[in-house]
This record gives sequence, structure tokens and C-alpha cells, in this order.
Amino acid sequence: MVTANMLLSVFFVSGALAVCYREPALFITAPKNMEALSGSCLLIPCNFSSKPDQDFNSTRTTFGVWIKQDSRFNNSINNVIFNSSGPVTTYPMSITGDLSQKQCTTLFSSLITNYTDTYYFRIENRPFLATASCDPLQITVQAPTPCPHSPPKLTWNLQQDPHNNREENTDQTFTTKIQKTITLSDTHDGLTISCSATYPNTSVSISPSGLVSAGSWVNLTCSSRAKPPPSFSWFKNSKDGALRVAEGDFYSFNVTSVTDGVYYCVATNDLGNQTSGKHRTLLNLLISI
Repeated sequence: MVTANMLLSVFFVSGALAVCYREPALFITAPKNMEALSGSCLLIPCNFSSKPDQDFNSTRTTFGVWIKQDSRFNNSINNVIFNSSGPVTTYPMSITGDLSQKQCTTLFSSLITNYTDTYYFRIENRPFLATASCDPLQITVQAPTPCPHSPPKLTWNLQQDPHNNREENTDQTFTTKIQKTITLSDTHDGLTISCSATYPNTSVSISPSGLVSAGSWVNLTCSSRAKPPPSFSWFKNSKDGALRVAEGDFYSFNVTSVTDGVYYCVATNDLGNQTSGKHRTLLNLLISI
């Protein structure tokens, strides 16, 4: 398998898209869109504010809480994935902002696909307790899908075994995505998210397959999930070494005593190359990776 680092897109969805059970007492301000590489961390700049009539006191001890899926804290205790007070640190998060100054910047480390979800931020400044129920954070990871029948497997640190969605783009290409919505709260300060896309190895298809007799036409097709998209070259083994016989992902030839032999393809991009591992001969066609 080939694992590629992918850009992670993080979208902060407006309150209009969130489910608000009542007018919230807490509000979050954060970037609308952020990107990070898979396997890395994500620092989310974040500030919060409370309604004027709410008793937030910066001199009191303040804790930040991150909740997933449901902003109703009392209905979703099991969904609390981080609490700066210490009892819950299910996800690798840390609040780097100064909560007493209404700074909720959060660092989310070692991002994986399993962390895909919707998150909400909550402040505990007793007796003031409030969740930013109308400021969800939606996280989307996407990767190009050059072969729709063999899409990449996307993973990240937000959620285990997230559902991968394949979508057709306006130019008729395809993209595979995973997505999670988070309702922002002070605990989201410094949130770090990482993801990765795993593509199948380079592969070769043969037509016709099996034994081939002299005079038959043979079609070889080479494919690769590598990114950036690779170029393809076909080679034939000879007593003088490998001979480059064609360029491109498709190669067709008529089997004769001259063309009989072992063939393989090489996929190459700016990051390197990969060679098919099995061979095709006149009597027994065996090309694979």
C-alpha cells in the first residue's frame, strides 16, 4: 500500500447551520478555514465571549471542555473528549490560550481519521457554565480519486473508521472525503488535526489474460494511485538489459517471436517511482505489482 500525506481542510460552520436548542450564553470566534498535513497537529486560534448578562469572572478558575456530536452537555457526558480540569483527556488536545482572557486557542495533536465529528466548546467558570452550541466546527479531509473503482482510504485522528464519501467533481473527476462537524468552545483552542490517504499500489491489467499464442494482440494497462499523478513507461527485458518500449498507461502489441518476453511498467512522479513486480511472457502472462 502507498500512504500519502493529504491536506486536511477545517471549516468553521456558521451558527445558522448548527442546531441551537436555545439562545447560547457563549460565543466562539475562530478562522473560517484551516489546512494541515496528515499526521501533523492543528493549532486553532480561538476566542470566546459571553452574553453581557452572564457572570463570567476572569478572576475565578476557568476550565475549557470539548464535546463531540451533541452540544447538550448534560445529555452527552460520554461525548466529552477533553476537559482542561484533568478528568477527561480522551483526545490528544490541549488548550494553549489563556481562558481567563477569553482565549480558547486549542492544539489538536497527532490527527487521525477517527476524530472526524462535530465538536462543541464549553466554558466552566462557576457558577457560569455555558456551551457554544451554535458555533460548530466542521472538519473535512479529501483526497483525489483518479480511479473511482479503487478509491483511497482516508483516516484521521478525529474518529476511528470514518465513513468515506466519494463525490464527482464538476470536471467529472472524483474526490474522496471524510467530514466531521465540531461546535466550537473554549476547549477547541489549539486543536490539531491530522489525516492520511492510503492508495493501492501500482497495478497492471492484461487482456487477454492467461496463455497467449503467436499472432495474438495483447493489451497491457498500468495504473497507480500515487499523488502527484505519475507518468508511465513500459519496459521489456532483453539480453542487453531493460528496453523502454512505450510511454503511457496503455501498451498494445502483436505477439511474435520478437515481441515474446517479459514486460513491466514503471510509474514515476516527482516523489519517486514504482515498478511492477511480476512479468508477462508469451506462454504465461503474469504481470502484477
